[in-house]
Amino acid sequence: MISSSNLTCKSKVTSAITISSDCKAIVGLHLGKHEVIINDSGYTATATVTVIPQVKTLASQGAGALYHLVVTPTGNLLAWDRNYFASLGQGADYQDSYLPIYVKNTAGTDKLANIVSASTGADTAMALTEEGGVFFWGDSNNPTRPSYIRNAANTGNLKNIVQGSAGHRNFAALADDGTVYTWGYNHGQGVDNFSQYPKHVINANNAGVFNNPRNLS
Repeated sequence: MISSSNLTCKSKVTSAITISSDCKAIVGLHLGKHEVIINDSGYTATATVTVIPQVKTLASQGAGALYHLVVTPTGNLLAWDRNYFASLGQGADYQDSYLPIYVKNTAGTDKLANIVSASTGADTAMALTEEGGVFFWGDSNNPTRPSYIRNAANTGNLKNIVQGSAGHRNFAALADDGTVYTWGYNHGQGVDNFSQYPKHVINANNAGVFNNPRNLS
């Protein structure tokens, strides 16, 4: 057993995770699994720390949302109230529900799982996974059950997301590198059109990518 009197810690990759030398404070800078070296009186061990997005049980609400989302302690998602444009995540033909029901997975065969936070728009919704992926659904241009949003190049799913927000007919997502992605209508590109895939928000001078916001609320 390693005692605590001479315990020291060191991150293998300080750009991904920082930890105080006495092991009492740790800060995750990037999502994923990162190694920490623990030493005590000549004995050395390696621990793996998994960094996930901040857990928020109650979905943020905006754009006049007429439904509600709550993340359960087991990582599932409950929804209730109006089902405009399939905002409850049950499929196109589901009716309003005034009792909480579990949001379905993409196939509609089980509960959506591994969720840490969610956001509600007027008739759009999104949920963030432990791995930093993003599910979205609702509105006439989006899936009627949760589906992963693809990356800008459509070569895989969007990843490394730590916070997300659903608007009226658009979405925003903050990545762990401080950049912001948006998709849907009015997506921060200086034009008023629709984007199917996430794009980086451009800064006010149209001179580069906007980054490091405080939050997306």
